[in-house]
Amino acid sequence: MANPVQTPADIDNRIHALVAQIPPNLMASGRTLAIHMYALSSESLNVGPAYATGVVLLVVVAGINMLSAQLAKKIAKGGTA
Repeated sequence: MANPVQTPADIDNRIHALVAQIPPNLMASGRTLAIHMYALSSESLNVGPAYATGVVLLVVVAGINMLSAQLAKKIAKGGTA
């Protein structure tokens, strides 16, 4: 039995199904950066995007830590948030 001929549209649809999609709004389901980084590093040989995701994840975590430290200092001084 011969393989059916695949049109470019069929190939495009298969690729589109594999690529992570951007959620349509903030309340829609999505994946975390950690899961995205794991998927990128385990599903492909190109680890560059996984490293880039790791950098973004580190910057976000460092930013949250800095903001919470500043907020804690302000609250400890007796100021309001």
